[in-house]
Amino acid sequence: MTVTNGYCTRQDILNYIESDVASGSDSVDDAVIDTCIESASRYIDVETRRHFYSGSESSQVYGVVDIDQDGVTLWVADDLVSVTKVTNGDGTEIPVTDIALLPSNGTPKYAIKIKNGSVYMWNLPSDGDEEDIYTVFGAWGYGASVPADVKQAAILLATNLYRRRWGTHELTGSVRVTAAGVVVTPEDIPSYTKSIIAAYRKVL
Repeated sequence: MTVTNGYCTRQDILNYIESDVASGSDSVDDAVIDTCIESASRYIDVETRRHFYSGSESSQVYGVVDIDQDGVTLWVADDLVSVTKVTNGDGTEIPVTDIALLPSNGTPKYAIKIKNGSVYMWNLPSDGDEEDIYTVFGAWGYGASVPADVKQAAILLATNLYRRRWGTHELTGSVRVTAAGVVVTPEDIPSYTKSIIAAYRKVL
């Protein structure tokens, strides 16, 4: 299978596994490993309440309630990697050169600020509507690349799921891993993965 937005690669798992399978290629094992990688990656997404891949560009809408008291900062609901276009409440476009993503020196980005000195401001439409009037087009996610510790957390979890198939996992449980899919139980999660999930979990 093809892994979509995985946080580690098949080779990462093969390098980690102390097994004969690491020395060659087997289509069945490859499929199982890929399934484990995708299951581990999506589990991390759900548990942290965010994702660590930069997806294709899409849009989200916001309202007056999302504007900070300073009047120039728009808070966004999801982690933001980059912005290509912002449509104001009156339908005009705010140039990306007139906005800054916050925080300036860190990830994830969680707000859009109109720069000091800009002639633009957050406007209302002519009908006075205050809901879903600002449209942000961009790439959403924690950052442009997967953090190293998140990658390691995914490797450990995917490896543990894979080892269940051979009965060589270190933890106990009754889940059977097949090429068709993986069910992740609390017993499957390595302590390091748990700590990384806790560190990155988004506060709602």
